[in-house]
Amino acid sequence: MVGVAVRNLSGTPRKPGISFARTVDSSGATHLADAVAQIGSSSGLLDDLARGGRVIDRLYFDVPASATLTSVVLRESANSEPTTVSL
Repeated sequence: MVGVAVRNLSGTPRKPGISFARTVDSSGATHLADAVAQIGSSSGLLDDLARGGRVIDRLYFDVPASATLTSVVLRESANSEPTTVSL
């Protein structure tokens, strides 16, 4: 689980979503956000975020217990530049 704060800087409502969030472990393997856990948590990341709005939430990842996470990679869309946060 990773805490995130998302702000909508666009001029229109947008869904932050979870599909472009990944973690990377020490072996270089990537792990996608767990959609079932996200839905079960009533995540605000799945709702429309008003222009200028902000949501503080958590991203859930299905990661093997033996994995050591080294970073989280976030993108706005498949074509956007990634933001990588070291852990």
